[in-house]
Amino acid sequence: MCCNDKQRTRHAHVRAYREKISAERRASERRRRRSLAQRWRRLRRCYALSRQEYEALLARQDGACAICKQSPSEPLVVDRARVDGRVRGLLCRRCKTVITCFHEDPRLLRRASAYQKSTLPDDEP
Repeated sequence: MCCNDKQRTRHAHVRAYREKISAERRASERRRRRSLAQRWRRLRRCYALSRQEYEALLARQDGACAICKQSPSEPLVVDRARVDGRVRGLLCRRCKTVITCFHEDPRLLRRASAYQKSTLPDDEP
């Protein structure tokens, strides 16, 4: 086997590997685009919120959660009032979970805050 045959064999393996990786990347990109399209359709269907309205709301909140003001690593979720269904803002999953667990009752949220403050050591704010 001459040097060229060895190189051709090695390059064939490399080419096959690159093609496999390239195909996987294309498939991953298609899945990502499909999931984004599904997200925008769901926002429209569930919240009557267009992509432009979502992005405007996100810009008004400076790209952060409306409660904790932290920029999340994943997309913010829509928060709406249970009573009238109007969109209040965008929240991170953690803040949305807290509000949901307290059944959107401000009295329960104040009690939880008072409880937490009463259990903090004296040297903490």
